[in-house]
Amino acid sequence: MGGPWGTVVDTKNSDRPRRALCHLRGDTGRISAPNANQALVLQTLSMSLVLNPAAPCYWGGDFNGTPCIELDRSRPPMRGAQSVVLAHQLLLWATHNQLHEAWRNLYSTDRVYSFYSSQHGLHTRIDLVYCNPEALLKATSAEYHVRALSNHSLLQVGIQWSGSPPSIPTWIVPVTALHDTAYRESLRGHIESDYKLNVDTASDTGIEWDPLKVVLRSHAIKISYGTALLLCRELRDLELELKHYEQLLPTAPGVVTSLP
Repeated sequence: MGGPWGTVVDTKNSDRPRRALCHLRGDTGRISAPNANQALVLQTLSMSLVLNPAAPCYWGGDFNGTPCIELDRSRPPMRGAQSVVLAHQLLLWATHNQLHEAWRNLYSTDRVYSFYSSQHGLHTRIDLVYCNPEALLKATSAEYHVRALSNHSLLQVGIQWSGSPPSIPTWIVPVTALHDTAYRESLRGHIESDYKLNVDTASDTGIEWDPLKVVLRSHAIKISYGTALLLCRELRDLELELKHYEQLLPTAPGVVTSLP
């Protein structure tokens, strides 16, 4: 606590030694770097993680005695819990520094935060979608979404496949109301019929990544990509949305370096 615990390191140019782009503080999540480096961090992370399916980002182990994030385009994507932790951590960093407004402007309307991982041979794209409940009130098909999620706007969206990824379906997994019968019933009209998902027999089994206490359920509800976009609206009150996630993020080097 109180000092830098992590470093973002650029290794995409293999002919150059690793160089620190910025330092990360465990107590505040604040990025500590010159403005020029902060701009480079935003550009590199956004292009690498959001726009590039093969996210070349890693918990890189050690850089001058502190954990670091590697940006290395020559290596394969992250695995398992790494992408989940990194996704939340990046959002936290964006919230706590002056890049916040730039981040909002880039991804506030028609984009999702996309992070790819691979586990047990199944490739998964984990998207963090922020919805504005007031905006969704205008959409009749989303009225129950607003009632169910007005206080829990943070959603987890994943696309799972084996082999080449399809454009749809999109899996919507609300953090809350996972087992709410009325909520599942409200989504019946949006479910793609050819996937024949029985929402009434959803299993309670899932995968839990302990560092964030985030549960990704195996019975995620499949809806069309267009319906998912209804939930992807302006980033609103990002500070409030992430407030309780701050309690769950790693704050010490040991937590980060112990990830699988």
